[in-house]
Amino acid sequence: MSMPATDQQSPRPTGRWSQRASVHPRALYTIGVFEVLERFSYFGMLTILVYYIYFTADNGGLGMPQNAATAIVGGYGGIIYLSTIAGGWIADRVLGNERTLVVGAIVVLAGHISLALLPGIAGLVVGLAFVAVGSGAIKTSTGTIIGTLYEAKDPRREIGFTIYYVSISLGSLFGATTTAFLQKNWGFHAGFGAAAVGMAVGLGIYLTTRRAQTLTPDAILASNPASTGTIVRAVLIVTALVAAAVALIGSGAVDVSQSAGVVAVLASAVGVGYLISILKSKKVTTADKKRVIGYLPIFGASTLVVMFFLQLYTSISVHADVHTNRQVFGWELPPSTAIAIGPIFTLALFPVVSLLWKRLGSRQPSVVGKYAIALLIMCVGYSLLGAFSINPTDTTPILVVLVVVLCFYAADLVAAPSGVSTVTALAPPAYKSQLLSVHYLSFSIAAALSGVVAQYYPADTGDSVSGFFWANAALGLGAALLLVILRRPICRAMALESK
Repeated sequence: MSMPATDQQSPRPTGRWSQRASVHPRALYTIGVFEVLERFSYFGMLTILVYYIYFTADNGGLGMPQNAATAIVGGYGGIIYLSTIAGGWIADRVLGNERTLVVGAIVVLAGHISLALLPGIAGLVVGLAFVAVGSGAIKTSTGTIIGTLYEAKDPRREIGFTIYYVSISLGSLFGATTTAFLQKNWGFHAGFGAAAVGMAVGLGIYLTTRRAQTLTPDAILASNPASTGTIVRAVLIVTALVAAAVALIGSGAVDVSQSAGVVAVLASAVGVGYLISILKSKKVTTADKKRVIGYLPIFGASTLVVMFFLQLYTSISVHADVHTNRQVFGWELPPSTAIAIGPIFTLALFPVVSLLWKRLGSRQPSVVGKYAIALLIMCVGYSLLGAFSINPTDTTPILVVLVVVLCFYAADLVAAPSGVSTVTALAPPAYKSQLLSVHYLSFSIAAALSGVVAQYYPADTGDSVSGFFWANAALGLGAALLLVILRRPICRAMALESK
């Protein structure tokens, strides 16, 4: 397996390069192209997944109940981000980030092929399991590699992560619209097949260009190598956990509709345990421990923002199907349309947000302020859905749903890059990948909670759905106000400026 070029000296630009915010390391663009195609496959599949699970067999689906479908999607998303813990551990202690990325991509490809070719429940279970595990490895590795390209206070750092984030949005847009079109005209498995092709192309391009990268040893070598005994014990623990999960589901002890709640509890427990282990480590200095503790409110804010956002693929996807007027000039749009074109908003807003942060420079909001702004924007979206769903017979115009999707993508663009950038900057040296994995655990809890919360969406009860959306709006507003009040002590704890 070929490896990228290494350089014992940092490849970060110096001199006149360091003064030009438009110049970024080549590896940023290599990773960006890979992410376009990896996200093409991931979001392409995710956009049609909930419909595949609850659409009837006559419509090409599996015919499961809607509440089971949203629980599965939420639980699956939670497992993806939960697996970033394993991905971070493998990167830090066994393979290094770059090789972990490649292995993860191969596993994801196997999952998409399974979804495309294997029929029924078997294809769903095998495919989602492979995609979840592989995606966890990719997510941790790509973010950490990009973090090694910049010094902690490099002014290009936030812009670099935003470029990375936009590459994700490009892949999301092309993947979601492509699979939605294929599913509408040729069925779900055609859409899943397109996702497999996207992942295969992305992996192929990365493998043929990886030698051209100049990465630091931090990106290639395991930062805290594990002994053979430790690796064997880890494999045995994971095997036991998988066997226990299969036994619980197979015996009926855990109902499918409860899967999201189980994943949320498990992810929370793992997150607490992981943070305790980092804080107790002798390799973490007192100053680093204070910064990690100061990060905890950001963990909570990230959980809430991502939980709101991922309801696009659970409750709001169902709303687009059963309570939305999708007629446009006499033609009914597929229910996935509004969700599929959402990444367009990220691409449109990216230059505006990047220019705003660049112009503000050191005066831009802190990471705490950005999460508060994101929550307020999402409150607007939920309030719109509530206002157009007061009566049980009300149907939300597709244009309103599009505005809501715009709000959610705008909020995500404001908060998400800053969150990842902050974590990679304040992480203790021996736990760079693993603290990023902890951050992604907030995504795991959020994804699972999006499935749990969606259980309360009254799709088939005949009741008004406005209360569901107003409750989400109230929760977001309360959290935003709390962040504004506490922003100064939170920033002091993380050794950041408060704005």
